[in-house]
Amino acid sequence: MLECAYWDDESEKGEFDIMVNEAKIATETLFRNRPGSFFERRYPLPPGLPRGKSARVTVKLLARPGTAAGGLFGLRVIAGDR
Repeated sequence: MLECAYWDDESEKGEFDIMVNEAKIATETLFRNRPGSFFERRYPLPPGLPRGKSARVTVKLLARPGTAAGGLFGLRVIAGDR
C-alpha cells in the first residue's frame, strides 16, 4: 500500500495522477475535502514492484491540465494489508 498524508486547505483545486514506477495507480482530487486538517488515503500498489528494505520505488504526482499537484504532506510504503 501507498499511504499519502494530505493537507487540503489550499485555495486552488488539485487534481493529479499518482504514478508509482511509471504506472498510474490513482487519480486524486483535492479541494477543501477537509479544510484546516490533515488526512490520509491509501492506494494499492501495482503487482510486481521490487520488495525488501533496499527496493527502490519512485512516486510522482502529475497535475491534470489547469490544476495543481499539491497538498501532499508525507507518504510511505506499507508492507502487507494493515
